[in-house]
This record gives sequence, structure tokens and C-alpha cells, in this order.
Amino acid sequence: MGPGMNPKHLAAIALLSGCGVSTAHLGGSEDEELGSSEHLLKAQLEQHFGPGARIQRMFSGQLIGVTTEPVTPDSDVVPSIALARVEAEKVTPIETAQRFREGLIVGADTATVDEEGLLTFAGRQLATGVRGDVCATPDARALLFTKDPANEEAPTTIAVADVDGASRTIADDGDRPSVSPDGKTVVFVSARTGVASLYRTTLAGAEAVQLTNKGLETLARAEGDESDPPGFVPVPVAHDRLTWKDATHVRFDAGGGQYWVVDVTDGSAVKEVTP
Repeated sequence: MGPGMNPKHLAAIALLSGCGVSTAHLGGSEDEELGSSEHLLKAQLEQHFGPGARIQRMFSGQLIGVTTEPVTPDSDVVPSIALARVEAEKVTPIETAQRFREGLIVGADTATVDEEGLLTFAGRQLATGVRGDVCATPDARALLFTKDPANEEAPTTIAVADVDGASRTIADDGDRPSVSPDGKTVVFVSARTGVASLYRTTLAGAEAVQLTNKGLETLARAEGDESDPPGFVPVPVAHDRLTWKDATHVRFDAGGGQYWVVDVTDGSAVKEVTP
């Protein structure tokens, strides 16, 4: 949650995006304020982007993805989005054309990935063939991302593009990269051993080190058995659902209400216990 975004404004955005956010804790004047915020945001979205505009995706840094395409139940097709920033109850358009997959606010600029896979930052085209999962280094001098393979049978890779335009691959067979606050460690997800796991590398592309699920090659279970193998650790549901507690520990949402903390120095993992 960024500055200027109180919980009721965030809840209003979540309602407009269709996220499952409970508002049962709000009552009386708070509930009325939530309704007012939702109405005001919806009116601004339609003013800037046209009738039926709604929030398709919420990014970090108060960035939202907007679409006017109707909701198609049970569809795997993700519509292209326009981009806007929300501060308090004000919507400020950044890109009004619905032709983007993803966006990221970095300082005073915005990095975008369009529907053709072109990564642009501060008016400069940095890379092509970008799938998404864009994140910035702590000094904002480079962007990490997942890159599409050259052919459909090859895996995605992890790449880095400097803001001056130079790019390089730092890990084969991976996605969902994230860089530590000190810039020394990059974690990513890979299923190269047969089970999706967390791995560690560096911005220079050091040899990848497996952190979780070492020794597991399959999650095959007996019929009727839904339990996970001993020592199994799931992976983040998305790259932006992983955060750094400090320079050596990540916390992530594994879906289903599960949150895990992993030490990136040795791979030790702890499942958080929710009350």
C-alpha cells in the first residue's frame, strides 16, 4: 500500500477489480465511505477510459491495469490493459491505449510490457520477447523479467536489461524473478528438476543454486492421497506475490491462504501459521 492509499480506498479498488476482499469489518460511516470511494473511482475510470472501464489488475506502487472488455467467466484469456495510477481517490492515466500486459512504476518513470512483448522504460525500448514479471534493481539501473523462448518447446528464461539498453540472460529455464534489497541475490522459480522450486542466482548470472525441494523429482501421489511429500515447499503464485523481509529472506503467497518464508542462503523454509 503506497502513500495516500488508506484501507478503504484500497478495498474500493479491490472491489472494482473483482478481488476477493472482505469488507465485513467496515460498518456505518466506513461502509458508506467505501461505497462513495468505489463510485468515485468507477466514474473516473469511465471518464478516462470509456464506458464499462474496470480494473483488471492491481500492481505495486498504486499502479492499476484497466480494461473495457467484458468479463468472460472461466476464460483463460487475459485482456490487454491500459495503465493508470491511483492516489487517494484520484485516477491519473499513464497509458490510455489498451495494449499492455504489465506495468511497473520505477521512480518517476513507468516500465511497460506491451501485448507484443516489447519492454519500454523512460521512452527507451529495452527488450523484445518479454513475457512479463518485470521488477527493478534497488538502484533502478536495470530491470529483470521473464523472457519468452525462441520456440514453443524451450523454457522461458530470466533476463536483465540495463536502462542504457544492454541486456543479458542470467538464468535458463525459469520465471518469476525477484532481486534482493541489496542487489546481491536474484531468486526465481524453475521446474528444471520436474518440481517447481525456488532457485538463487545473481545479477551477473552465477550458476543457479536450488533452494527448495532438493531431491524431489515428482509430486506423483497415490490415488486418493492429497498430501504433499515430506519437505515439499510450494512456489509463489506470481512474481509480485513475493517480498523480501531482508537481504536473505523472502516471504511469498503460495495460494490457498499459504504463506512461506525462505532463507535464500541455505533454502530453509518455514510455513507461516495463521491464527
